[in-house]
Amino acid sequence: LVPQSMKGKVKKTIKSKKFIFASLVLVVGYSMYSNATLEHRARKLVAERERQRELITIDHGGGNCTIGSPFEDAPYYASENSTKTLVASYPGSGKRFTWSIMKALTNYEVADDWNFSDKLHKNPLVVKTSWPHPQSPWSWGNQMDQVLILMRNPRRSIPSFHTMRWELDYAKDWLSSWYRQPDTYRERPTVEMWEKWRDAKFNKEIDNWFNFYDFWMSAGFSEDDNSTHANCVNNDIDCQPIAVVDFESLYTDTPTVDFNRIAAVLDASKNVDVIANQARACVVEKVFKRTGQSDLNMHQAARPNPELPMLYKFTLPMFDRIYNRTIELRNKYLQEPHILRPHVDIFVANLNNYIVENEAEFLETVDLYLEDFVEGVFGDINCGTSVGHEYSVCDFMKNKDSHAIFSDGYYPDNFPYEDWLMERTVLVRIWLNNDGPNWTNQGNWMGTADHCTWAGVICS
Repeated sequence: LVPQSMKGKVKKTIKSKKFIFASLVLVVGYSMYSNATLEHRARKLVAERERQRELITIDHGGGNCTIGSPFEDAPYYASENSTKTLVASYPGSGKRFTWSIMKALTNYEVADDWNFSDKLHKNPLVVKTSWPHPQSPWSWGNQMDQVLILMRNPRRSIPSFHTMRWELDYAKDWLSSWYRQPDTYRERPTVEMWEKWRDAKFNKEIDNWFNFYDFWMSAGFSEDDNSTHANCVNNDIDCQPIAVVDFESLYTDTPTVDFNRIAAVLDASKNVDVIANQARACVVEKVFKRTGQSDLNMHQAARPNPELPMLYKFTLPMFDRIYNRTIELRNKYLQEPHILRPHVDIFVANLNNYIVENEAEFLETVDLYLEDFVEGVFGDINCGTSVGHEYSVCDFMKNKDSHAIFSDGYYPDNFPYEDWLMERTVLVRIWLNNDGPNWTNQGNWMGTADHCTWAGVICS
């Protein structure tokens, strides 16, 4: 029996206990749901890992082959005496495709530096990495013997790197990245997402691109402290690249010179069996075309919207920086002692190709920049609202051929384009409004050279 004076308190206690019980049920239920979700995700990740990267190649003879079940492990692991290869590139430069090609040519296991494949400690023949990029660890210890360098134009590799970061939800640790693996090679970010990341990260990433290739082409030697990196000294690896491969040349469904360089590395590797020559064209075709299936994300062609990457643009100052760093890297390896290192001729040729490849888009970016400038100053990108001399000023300023700064081969960092163009606009007005053609000293006026060289103009 409960005294009358206590009944209210007892009711409150009972209600409180019911609330606590209900809360516990909710917490336990949510925990069970969360655990079930995590377990489902974990199972999906394991299945995804098995599907994504397994290639079993069967040589049927006569140039015919089969890329077998992606659910199977490779039949071979490298022996202790096999020559093992590190495939190194700046992120977003085609390591997965290259890695898949090397596995398909040998049927040996391959691994990645973050060990998402769970093969890093199973004596893989090949490990792919972006070290010393900040996103990659040196995790393979002393397992690797030689290095193959994979190159890509930074105009393409930096946006590709961002796409992978976006798919991983910009993960900052191993677990978060591992959790997002099933989402890779499936989508592309919007242009707005690219531009936001680009504006925040570009300067750092173009320097990372430069430093990555400079490190490996110098075999880990630092001129700053006149020594070779400890990882190259202490891990029984030759950090001087055994080969240099350009991804854009490699990335096709037929064998190329760059594919043959990879095959040659494998052929020369000790205690490594490579598929017969006549089957290699078949291997390239089968791996390249292994896309379009949701469970087989072998490389970037599996992503939808293939037109998007070319919409991931750079600003004019960014293009200057891309040119600047590419030319700086090229010029460094045209000088002794760097020019004496192995495969420098291929490395420099690739850099020269990138410089040429980027020219058309750079000039297109210049046109867009000048259109924006004249619209801001004159109110119309076609100069239609300007009359008399003002139309001539606008027309002069809009035409990139009026400004040698865009074609003189110099790409200074952080050049103040807007201020420079405004100064030039004022000077062109002075010339046209004050009978410039009849001046006694007209030296360089209205020419394409920097207006600081025009007679009587002094720039501080």
